[in-house]
Amino acid sequence: MCSTIMAKQNLVKIRCSTSRLKKLCDDLSEKQKYFVRANGFGHFLNLSVFTVPIPLLEWVMRNFQVGVKEFQYGDKRIRFTRAMIQQVFCFICGDTPVNLDNVSAELIEEARLVSVDYVINGRKPSIAEAVRLCLAENNEDAFMRSFMVVALGTLICPNTQNSFDLNILSYLMRPAEIRNYDWATFAFDYIIQEVLRFQENIASHDVHIRNNTHCYGSCLPLLVVISFFIFLLVIFMFFLPDSYELIICF
Repeated sequence: MCSTIMAKQNLVKIRCSTSRLKKLCDDLSEKQKYFVRANGFGHFLNLSVFTVPIPLLEWVMRNFQVGVKEFQYGDKRIRFTRAMIQQVFCFICGDTPVNLDNVSAELIEEARLVSVDYVINGRKPSIAEAVRLCLAENNEDAFMRSFMVVALGTLICPNTQNSFDLNILSYLMRPAEIRNYDWATFAFDYIIQEVLRFQENIASHDVHIRNNTHCYGSCLPLLVVISFFIFLLVIFMFFLPDSYELIICF
């Protein structure tokens, strides 16, 4: 008698990936790489490709308490903060909020003139077009604008499609000001929003919603990276001699 064991279906699909941004960085000219470094984003040039197992990500999301922004398992708790997000992304950002739903008319008008470069035949502005423009550009302002569109749209805060919100351009017009904006909170809020959506889906009374795979935006793998980095630090501290003092800064 034979029995068939069905593999459990993953409930999460994500677009967040380091591979596309890494490929772009590898294809940049030396002049373009200089622009990236000069504007404070040189760490992206050393990016490594990594993935997280989807079942592990789902487990972390199931045990995440959205209201207090904590991963909780048994009596273990990890409180997530803006500073953690900033540390993992390895760039310093400012305090000016990023709100794509409430962009000033002045900023929209300024970005309108360049937005046409990303829209082909009336279709949604695509990441692929941003990559093409980025590789062809030698003007620093225009290059950094496209580079950050790709960084935001593939790693920091990707949506569920291969496109991006044109309002993001309003925050990318001048390279010297990009780091004045609070990208860490913007990315963190999106992560929390998608965790909540996942939890609502798996708790749905509709069996098709509850059991089907859904695509989620944001940098959800960050939850796994931070959780297990802290977990490993705790283990490391457990085996440290009493004479050692370990300070963890986030």
